[in-house]
Amino acid sequence: MKWDGIRAIARCRDGDCRFYSRNNRDLSGSFPELTAALADSGERGELILDGEIVAPDPRTGAPSFGRLQRRMHVVSPSAELLRGFPAQYLAFDVLADHD
Repeated sequence: MKWDGIRAIARCRDGDCRFYSRNNRDLSGSFPELTAALADSGERGELILDGEIVAPDPRTGAPSFGRLQRRMHVVSPSAELLRGFPAQYLAFDVLADHD
C-alpha cells in the first residue's frame, strides 16, 4: 500500500515528544495532536519510532496526500484545521526503547 504521507521519526523523552522529517526538520508544531498522543510514551525513558504521518480520507479511510498537504507547512494549526484534517501516525519500527 502506498501511504501517501510524510516519513517521520518520533523521539519521546521525559514526557516530551517531537517528530522529525528525513531532513531533520522539526514537524511537531504542525501535528500537535500526534505529539500529545505520544508524550506519555517517553515518561520513563526514551522511545524512538519510525513511521509515517498520514491524513486519512474520512470516506474511505485511505491515506490522502491532498488532505495531508493542508497540514504540512502550517506551523501552528487552528482547532478548526485539526478537526477538518486530522492526522495519524503509523509507526512501523521501534528504533529505541530505553528506561
